[in-house]
Amino acid sequence: MKKLQGRILSCYRNGSIRRRGIYNNGKLLAEELFPYNDFLDERRGLIPDGEVVYRDKQGRISEICHYMNNKLNGKSIHYDKGWLYSIVYWKDDVLHGPQVYYDRKGFKYAWKTKKHGQLHGKYYWRVGNYTIVRTYNNGKRIGKVRVFYKNGKEFLINHDLSFGVILQILVVIKQEVRKAELRLCRSNQ
Repeated sequence: MKKLQGRILSCYRNGSIRRRGIYNNGKLLAEELFPYNDFLDERRGLIPDGEVVYRDKQGRISEICHYMNNKLNGKSIHYDKGWLYSIVYWKDDVLHGPQVYYDRKGFKYAWKTKKHGQLHGKYYWRVGNYTIVRTYNNGKRIGKVRVFYKNGKEFLINHDLSFGVILQILVVIKQEVRKAELRLCRSNQ
């Protein structure tokens, strides 16, 4: 029987991480448990200092992260089915520093900074031709939600709207633009 060696990742049926383990010659050195979601619930054993590479069932890299003193420290790169999903930074198991998220085409669609686990500074979220900007100070929202066109011109400012409401507005606008483009294409034929 083949003994487990290296880093092993197991997932729930929906694709969420269930457990990550590090094995040496069949012996479990360390494991991290994620019950029902992608948030770490418990870490057991000692994870060696340095870079750790996790792979999915198909052998593709799913995460590259760095540990120091059994805690996440430094840059973590996450992949989803082989494509780059995010780059985030950790300090003693707490998100600290820039976070960047990418779509399947490799374009940056969201970026923000966390300071000791709290949103801090500007949070950018790109939706189609629009960019939503929200400002935070130590986890608290400050200022107004702002929405810009791709060319940088401001489209919408409103302190009372949440990201969700603005996203819904932008989705409707995007659908209306597509309908208008289709009508234009049909009329030119």
